Amino acid sequence: MKYIVQKVPSRDTSHLEAAIPYLITVIEREGDPVKGFDQVLLKARDCSFVRLEDDIDLCDGFVEKIESAINLHPDKIISFFTLRKKIDRPTMFKGRNFCMFQCTYFPQGMARKIHGYYLQDIWPKKENNPKDPDSFLSDFLRETGTDYMIWHPSLVQHHECKSIIDPKRSSKRQSVSYE
Repeated sequence: MKYIVQKVPSRDTSHLEAAIPYLITVIEREGDPVKGFDQVLLKARDCSFVRLEDDIDLCDGFVEKIESAINLHPDKIISFFTLRKKIDRPTMFKGRNFCMFQCTYFPQGMARKIHGYYLQDIWPKKENNPKDPDSFLSDFLRETGTDYMIWHPSLVQHHECKSIIDPKRSSKRQSVSYE
């Protein structure tokens, strides 16, 4: 399994590299997070992988906790961050709900499927919000009917900061279930 962080050049990820020494870094060079996510998919190839964003903190014992959770559901996409307040245990969802993907596990073979979707240029919201990987991935899951799991409690916490994708978004996008 690979751990891959997607980052913008201005963000420091040394705290992630210290916790995950074998972390692979993909730097967004074109200012387009969806294209950056596609670069993550190309790095993952046919392996299972965890994609992390650059603006998160990890819980104590992150690697052990995430790998334990993945071992329970190795064939499911699992998001390890949520803003949802009504989840009190790991929960399966159909791909019809919006999901935030600050830290997400993808099973083997999923990178190829998502990359193929990206290359087909059929993303319905591409013209409205072409740089939002959360919307891109949520749409992929919905259109393909792919189930995913939201893990509870959140194993990562989003930094309190302005969104690079949409500066109008609230900077307070933190999980209430972060441990």
